[in-house]
Amino acid sequence: MYIANKFIYITKVLYLLGDSKRKIPLLMLLFFISSILDLLGIGLIAPYISIVINSSNLENSMVYLFVDIIDLSRDPEEIIIVFSLALLLLFLIKAAVSIMINKFIIIYCFEHGVKMRASLMDRYQSMPYLEYVERNSSEYIYRIQQLVNEFSQTVLHSILKLVSEGLVMIMLVLLLAFTSGISIALLIILIVIMLLFYNQYFGSQLNGYGEETNHYSATMVKAIREGVESFKEVKILAIELHFLNKVRNSAKKYASAAAKYVFITSIPRYLIELILVFFVVLLVLLFTQLGYKSEALIPILSMFGVAAMRLAPSTNQIINGVTQIRFSSNTIDLLYSDMLKTNSDDNYQQVKRQNTKFKTLKVKRATFTYPGMKVPALLDISLEINAGEVIGFIGASGSGKTSLVDLLLGILEPQKGKIFYNNSNFKKHLYDWMSEIAYLPQKVFLTDDSLRHNIALGIDESDINENDIKKATLQAKLNDLIEDLPEGVDTLLGEGGIRISGGQRQKVALARAFYHNRQVLVMDESTSALDKDTEREIINEIKQLKGKVTMIIIAHRMTTLQHCDRIYKLDKGRIVKILSYGDV
Repeated sequence: MYIANKFIYITKVLYLLGDSKRKIPLLMLLFFISSILDLLGIGLIAPYISIVINSSNLENSMVYLFVDIIDLSRDPEEIIIVFSLALLLLFLIKAAVSIMINKFIIIYCFEHGVKMRASLMDRYQSMPYLEYVERNSSEYIYRIQQLVNEFSQTVLHSILKLVSEGLVMIMLVLLLAFTSGISIALLIILIVIMLLFYNQYFGSQLNGYGEETNHYSATMVKAIREGVESFKEVKILAIELHFLNKVRNSAKKYASAAAKYVFITSIPRYLIELILVFFVVLLVLLFTQLGYKSEALIPILSMFGVAAMRLAPSTNQIINGVTQIRFSSNTIDLLYSDMLKTNSDDNYQQVKRQNTKFKTLKVKRATFTYPGMKVPALLDISLEINAGEVIGFIGASGSGKTSLVDLLLGILEPQKGKIFYNNSNFKKHLYDWMSEIAYLPQKVFLTDDSLRHNIALGIDESDINENDIKKATLQAKLNDLIEDLPEGVDTLLGEGGIRISGGQRQKVALARAFYHNRQVLVMDESTSALDKDTEREIINEIKQLKGKVTMIIIAHRMTTLQHCDRIYKLDKGRIVKILSYGDV
């Protein structure tokens, strides 16, 4: 079961790596080179110490064999100088290679974080609407920002360092085993005892702490977002303490779980130091009892000492890497489940554009029921919309108006009935339909940017057409607003367009539709929160646009619908009447 779980974990990590796993063979090669350099560096310590200690008695040693091969003088002082320089050069090369490999690992992890964030964003934006609204928006933000950061900069980095240090440790253990089998056996026994102790007392707790930190961190982000976005309402209702307590409680529980994890990860360092002291003391006592002379003991102790200096951080990183992997198992599960979701074949982004202009949209006996609901939101709906028409929808709250518009927008799909675009399959022309529509809700989406960038939303600065901006603002009657703004179209509108009025925001939305050359305007309660004078301006806009563009209007006030060709009245998800403004 344990092996199966580890295999599943590795499979998930490899899936999350995507195309980035192509660089793994190169990383493995770099790790192998680094481990060889570590092996050579530490392997030369014992001979070097022997040369220094026995410089006057080298005739019968392996040193002169090496001296003869490289055609070096047999002068002991010269031999010591050459070996000293060689050792320094080797460790210099090793340090340079280690720094380069560490830089490569860091860049690799951060670059993969960029790819992963973009991939997650693409998947979230491609989700079916009903699936998207099942979660709180803070979950998407948390996973893209926090969980990807944890995976790419912590988990992935830990795994790579674990592999790298693991190779170094294997090489050093083999070298030490060749030098003194008794010594390495003793060291391995001590390390295994430490690992068993550590895992027994702390290992099982890590998964739970990882899940807790993710849960409470996400709830903290949610509480912060809600408190900030509803700043005005919170101030007026004087309920600041409610959101403050939600943030404080989530932060407290997150801190508690995170602190326990950090404490557990800090323990191995001290255990390793203790083990190494035990090892050196036991090694000296053992060799003394076996009758080794101090001259023979010094080179072995020197090499094991240097090796221990290298093994200590390696062992610590390996243990911390394993600890991090166990702690982050919940992070891997959450990211894997989201990355596994592929773009739906029904998604408009994957439908090829047919380049057919909108002429007519027909809905025939469409029925739609939200998941988990028994009563249909829409029942047996049939209607027709032709290019250039102004179509209105009225009805009490809960009558199905918004659900019907969502159906017409293409973000909901009827379980029964069919929709036709120019008498063809609606799905095949979904991209064409989407490219024709501008959606104007009651609360217009505006970015914290200039008026220019809000009108040309989604267009890079270098690609914005100034003539089209002027034309769009003229059509939307925004000239008076532009004259009053301190920096004209370059004036920042603030978060959500807070620096302009509701009616002006609606005009910005209209200008955006004109700039993007949208021929179908869907106005979803877009005038319900406006005063009568501002609403009258919007109605005049509708009158002037009639016949030029197609308009679909949801409204509570009948005055907004006075220029409609047909008005559909909905009740309990059904179309109960088809009216004209004169019939009201």
